[in-house]
Amino acid sequence: LSKSPDTMQFIVDKMKTSFETYAPFLEQALLIAWNADAEKCKPFVLSSCKKVLSAPIDSNEYDWFKQYVLPSSIWMLKTKEQRFMYEELMTIVGDQSENIVQSMDAVYNHLTTHTKWSDLMAIENQTIIDRQDHSKVGLL
Repeated sequence: LSKSPDTMQFIVDKMKTSFETYAPFLEQALLIAWNADAEKCKPFVLSSCKKVLSAPIDSNEYDWFKQYVLPSSIWMLKTKEQRFMYEELMTIVGDQSENIVQSMDAVYNHLTTHTKWSDLMAIENQTIIDRQDHSKVGLL
């Protein structure tokens, strides 16, 4: 494999296209692209991760992420800021989960203002089946 700048740029461009279209790619090609220009690769890698992990989650995109992106060793590489790529991914996941928590809190706060909220909260908890392996659950 030639290490000419044109060849390296070609590989980086192809990896960018793979990430933008959720197309399969070889781990080695991603690592070559990263070594050629990590600062150009980081944005498209993280951008696609953010899109895949944003609601609503598309099952095909998520399957691509699980098969090609998540198992990659790219997450163990450091960025220019001396952070591991997995730390960048965890930041995205944390932000996404924060949005979900805020949405759920807003739903709860809205429900508590409903006129029938006290009636709902007055319903007693009843345990009908207390074990997952109970015959009525149908797991066995």
